[in-house]
Amino acid sequence: MANRQSLRHLEGAAGRLADPMLGLGYARKRTPMETMPMYEVMLEQALPRWGERDAARAMAASATRLSDAEIAGEVAMLAGDMAMALADLDGLRAQVLEGEAEELRISALSRALDARVASGDAGVLDRLALDTRRERLALRLDDVRRALADRTAEIRGRLALTPAAPLPEFTAPTPEQIDPQRTPFTLDAEARRLEAVAALQEARAMGRPESTVGVRAERETADDGNEDTIGVTLSISLPIARGAIAAGEDAAHARLLAAERLAEAARWRTTTAVAAARRAIAQAERADRLASVLLTRAHAEQQAVTAALASGGAALTAVLDLHDQLAELRLAVIDARVQARQAQAGLWAHVIPVLPGSGAAP
Repeated sequence: MANRQSLRHLEGAAGRLADPMLGLGYARKRTPMETMPMYEVMLEQALPRWGERDAARAMAASATRLSDAEIAGEVAMLAGDMAMALADLDGLRAQVLEGEAEELRISALSRALDARVASGDAGVLDRLALDTRRERLALRLDDVRRALADRTAEIRGRLALTPAAPLPEFTAPTPEQIDPQRTPFTLDAEARRLEAVAALQEARAMGRPESTVGVRAERETADDGNEDTIGVTLSISLPIARGAIAAGEDAAHARLLAAERLAEAARWRTTTAVAAARRAIAQAERADRLASVLLTRAHAEQQAVTAALASGGAALTAVLDLHDQLAELRLAVIDARVQARQAQAGLWAHVIPVLPGSGAAP
């Protein structure tokens, strides 16, 4: 942003006229009869080629626009990174809650199995299978909690938050809020188009003559009096390097075409990201609806199988298989929600942020 401010100052200095030149001269005129001193004063002003100053101003303005686009892109990418990290954080929290609930369900199974072991309907192998399942779950929970702590520390470090400060809530734009015509990418493409237009103006100006005007005053001193001469001078350059001038115009036309293609690519990039976000959100909604139905049905089946296990009417392997299916279903729902949020977080890259000092409402 400091760099942008410096470019704004340079806009005011762009296209200024060259400083006038003051020349002083002294000579001695010698004749067979006498020697006469001569004094000369000349004031010259170089005039730029027609259109050259406008091209310089346009080039400075395009540099500022490029800086604005760069800042907008950096801030938007930071917002997207943080939103993705927060989405991942929420998913890890959900996995921890799911793991803790699974521990309670395994504890309930353990009590039911203890009753069968006491009655002689279950053996040591059943107890070992359940203990193995509990230990694997504890290891997975430790990994998730470690990842949760690492992710939290990363977010606090990126945002310079103290340990006591609360983390921000996840927020991201919806696909409906994205305009493919107004993104940091299109800002960059438009700035490059303006830069190409300025380069074309500059190349065309090089084909026009540059001139210098001046006023000259000369005094020649003699015994019988002074002789004063006042004159006006005009110098005009001859732009004869037409091949080089034409090459500069061709280069500017190529840059203009590249900027137009860049704008087209920016619009397609945003349209693709919006479509992907819509698909991910729709998939998460479908997963939620399906999981709601399946989990309700499976929960009742789980309670029945657990009760049957206690009474000896069900095998432990059938109960564990059902537990695994339910755990996979719950984790799949969590994963679908995280992916939907991360796809939505990716839309931040296509939002023009409100920068400090712009005067616009947040």
